[in-house]
Amino acid sequence: MDSINQRFDFLELVPVPISILDFETKTFVKTNRLFNNILKIEENQNFKASEIIKSSDIALDDILEIGAKEIFIFFKTSDSAIIPLVTTISKYNIDNKVYLLFFHKEIIKSLDKNLVIEDFPYSMDIKNILENIPMFACILSLNKKEIIFANASCRRIFGNNYYKRPASDFFIEIGELDELDNNTLSNKEFNSVIGSKWFSLSASYITFEDRKSVLILGKDISIQKKNEDTIIFKATIDDLTKTYNKQAGIDFLNDYLLGHNINKNIFTAVYIEFKGIKDIMDTHGLSEGDNYILNMVSIIRSAIRQTDIFSRLYHAEFLILFPNCVKEVVQNIMKSIENKLSFINTQELNYDYEIKYNILEITPNMELNSDDVFKILSQEIR
Repeated sequence: MDSINQRFDFLELVPVPISILDFETKTFVKTNRLFNNILKIEENQNFKASEIIKSSDIALDDILEIGAKEIFIFFKTSDSAIIPLVTTISKYNIDNKVYLLFFHKEIIKSLDKNLVIEDFPYSMDIKNILENIPMFACILSLNKKEIIFANASCRRIFGNNYYKRPASDFFIEIGELDELDNNTLSNKEFNSVIGSKWFSLSASYITFEDRKSVLILGKDISIQKKNEDTIIFKATIDDLTKTYNKQAGIDFLNDYLLGHNINKNIFTAVYIEFKGIKDIMDTHGLSEGDNYILNMVSIIRSAIRQTDIFSRLYHAEFLILFPNCVKEVVQNIMKSIENKLSFINTQELNYDYEIKYNILEITPNMELNSDDVFKILSQEIR
């Protein structure tokens, strides 16, 4: 029993509930912490199947004959609660004994009986364990950081030509793995782009083929990441103009004010107001007012740099931050915008495109907060 426990200590790293059953004695000889937590049982205890299994849709004695890979088992917790688990089963032979490896993938509320798949009669080793894990798994050599094993889920992303290729060929933002050599890596968690998807990964040392290696396990969080990015986008972007919104603009301004004091950087701020918006909306309607604002934003965007911060403060009032840019350069940019508007106004339009603005260059010797900046900018709008 001790050899079974020691051999499969790495199962503690796998983020799904797992147990190992001695088929002959019907005794669970190894369970990981997640399984123990579900059943509220102590670690390092062996249990007869009859002690913790209330019932299942296939009797354990019939599993080998029927060849079921996925069944439903009702487990009894230590406080006599009944918990149904959908359980993936693989069969292994060790020292002429048969063991069943159970992956308890999820707690279920309704039963679906159409889940019978062929048995997997593998010899039990770490490759076969990882091959059947319903998640991303690979092993890196510690010295060269090369991929030396990838399971089926991983190969679907890496392709089959992965062996001994550097991890950096597959992982984007792999900087966290620089810690592999410091002998303190223990289930370190980090996110990485692999292929075209985001994964939440954990990394830990293991012994693989008699050498110290790193096991990386992961789950696809692309949908979660997309949802997070959408939330961030909605929280910082103005709905109409797709510029930054007021709060985002103020946050950038505060960051720049802090940075210019620390790094001694110069930046220039411009407060812009679109003239005539009230008359346009009163005469031509709200929709035409929105078109006027969108056209103005497009003209200004074409004149400023991609690194400049363009944010909408109020209905027709905007803030632009020009990092590492002196006032004279910004004056030329604003003059080019006015020239474009003057040309547009030569066309036969229902109204003129006009702006008024104020420019403030902020240098490291100026001790200002964001309120001070807005107060100065709003005083002399011309």
